[in-house]
Amino acid sequence: MRIPALEHVIIDAYEVINQANCVEDILDMMEFLQDEVQSFYPDIPIKPGCCLGCTGQDLVVVSAAEWSLILYFIRELPQIVQGEIVRRAYAWMKEYRDIFLLLQQELKSQARLPPAQRYQVPPVQALKEFSCPFQVGELCGIYPVRPARSRAYGTSLIKIGDVVRFLTTAPEMRRWEAYFKTKKGDREVTMPLWNVFTDNIHKLNSPQQTPTILPIWLYTHVENGKLVEDVNDQPVIF
Repeated sequence: MRIPALEHVIIDAYEVINQANCVEDILDMMEFLQDEVQSFYPDIPIKPGCCLGCTGQDLVVVSAAEWSLILYFIRELPQIVQGEIVRRAYAWMKEYRDIFLLLQQELKSQARLPPAQRYQVPPVQALKEFSCPFQVGELCGIYPVRPARSRAYGTSLIKIGDVVRFLTTAPEMRRWEAYFKTKKGDREVTMPLWNVFTDNIHKLNSPQQTPTILPIWLYTHVENGKLVEDVNDQPVIF
């Protein structure tokens, strides 16, 4: 059902996001909206540190501005933790390089699409056992600086063409279908639109930057077994 009070909160948040001068401001506003949506839909299974969407075939695509926050964060971690992150970078690339190369090409082919329609990585069956390189058990190891897409999972909608759908994982879609059955045909929900977030993040990045999946960002920022300091905003694997 529609929730007018939440609609007003979302509209006001859009105004702030549209005027944001940095990605951090957009991410903060997304955090606020996530909390607001959860207060009206308490059954949404997202909790602090949650890894919804971080395991399996759905890979998150990240912009250079978002990656710069992540890189700074992980470089401040203890050396033993950084060593484990680097080990994962090499291990994932060794096991999945061919798939990552195909996804890299797919993302490149989407460059002319509108921002919200880009970077839609298709599910890949071979990645069903894959998990984000920053996942620690059932928690997110980079939760304070997690990407926009990760923040939007479960509490946002996405519009592609004329179709609006939930931005979430397949298991959560089944939960929503069960929820709708209790509403006797009412399928309206009030949630922010992912398109607003991604359009504004796109504007705050360099036109030359190349968004890509986290394993590629990570692997291309390791040299001689250590994380590099500067961001290469056009990461490419070969």
